[in-house]
Amino acid sequence: MAKSIRIMQSILYDDTKDISAVYVLLAARYILSALFVLDAVITSWQITLFDSSMIETGLSLRINATFFSSAHYLSSNS
Repeated sequence: MAKSIRIMQSILYDDTKDISAVYVLLAARYILSALFVLDAVITSWQITLFDSSMIETGLSLRINATFFSSAHYLSSNS
């Protein structure tokens, strides 16, 4: 959890052009949590595209419902 907070802080403070992407990800997560219960299958599934544990333990590239919700929001607003 602390690792994700550090990543979010580095995105927010180091690269100001991507702040809107962070807000979209946060909004997508809130929308999913508002529509579905915490233990719902749609909020817990994920597909691991690339496991990069060789770089750091627990680091991987995954697609989940938040990704699709964010992609839908970004594509509808462009």
